[in-house]
Amino acid sequence: MAVWGNKYDRIRFLMTQDLNTPLCKLVKSVADIELALGHLPGDKASLRTYSLGNETKSKTPFHPNRPKGEIQELATKYLKDGRFELMVSEGVPEEDSVISAISIVGISTIYTEYALGPGTVRRLSMGEVKPLICNWDKKSHCMVANMGCDLFSKFEKVMRRLSLLRCNDILVEWTWSAKPVGWKKQNWIFWEFMNNSKSSYFEGVPWK
Repeated sequence: MAVWGNKYDRIRFLMTQDLNTPLCKLVKSVADIELALGHLPGDKASLRTYSLGNETKSKTPFHPNRPKGEIQELATKYLKDGRFELMVSEGVPEEDSVISAISIVGISTIYTEYALGPGTVRRLSMGEVKPLICNWDKKSHCMVANMGCDLFSKFEKVMRRLSLLRCNDILVEWTWSAKPVGWKKQNWIFWEFMNNSKSSYFEGVPWK
């Protein structure tokens, strides 16, 4: 399984794999922004951006779960600037986050670095929080980690789902939310799915 393309392509690919991800629309004009915001539930939304080219190794502006009016103003400003591609997506409250995690799906192991409590995956990837670590064996369904039963059950559900993917060296960013979110209305939500070689996050980590 090859995973390529820009951020929007990869989010769409998540959906083809039946993985839950936020409702999301690519916007190219002011009219697109208004239409996208009108189709999203609630009174808040998120603005995600990316740069074409080497966008997987660089961080671009991200405005999570803001009032729709603010998102419209920000998106309009970025459209005029012209440096980024824009996506308007469903707002996912940061305070509802129970687990924020970045996993690599290997041949036999899923290596995960994660943080607990309110936050976003971006805070983890930017090194703003110290990660905890766990390893999941895909064959035995055993996990090496120091965690309680409730947390283990959440991890187990996500790890079993990721184990079904026919892939190797794939980086997956995901969150466990206290409330169901995304197009499938599930507690676990996937934000990114790409070849690990395209990311600098796990450089030098002996995860395999």
